[in-house]
Amino acid sequence: MSFFVHRSCDREAVVVFTAGDIRWTMDDHMLPLTRQEKAVLTALMGVVFIGSVCRYAAKLLPPAVPPFDFAKRLTAPAKIDVNRATVEALTRIPLIGPARARAIVAFREERGRLENIAQIHDVEGIGPKIFDRIAPFLEVSGP
Repeated sequence: MSFFVHRSCDREAVVVFTAGDIRWTMDDHMLPLTRQEKAVLTALMGVVFIGSVCRYAAKLLPPAVPPFDFAKRLTAPAKIDVNRATVEALTRIPLIGPARARAIVAFREERGRLENIAQIHDVEGIGPKIFDRIAPFLEVSGP
C-alpha cells in the first residue's frame, strides 16, 4: 500500500493506493460547517431529492384531471339546438361539462321537447347564474 498527500488551498486530501483500489480521504476541514449548518444542508438536500422523485413520478402517472381542451370549446357554434343536441355538442358550450350535458339530454328524453329556453332552469345543476351565461349559446327549434 502506498499513499501521497495532496495539498491545495490549505486543504489536504490523502490518496491511498491499495491493490486495484483507490480511495480518497479528506481532512475534516474540507467543508467547515457547524452542526446546524450541516443539518440545514442535509434537510435541503432531502427536500431536493424528494422533489425530484415526485417530479419523476408525476411524469409516469396519468393526470388526475384530464387536460382541458380549449380548441374544442372555441369551436362552439353560435347557437346549439337543445332539442337536437348530443352530449358532445352540448359540452362545447362554456360551463357545460359532460355531467350537465348528460343531465340536459336526460331531461329532454324524460319530458320531451323543450318549448322554450327557460325550461333549462328545471335541469338539475343549472341555476339562474349558469343559465344567464349559457343562454346566448342555446336555441329551441320548433316541432
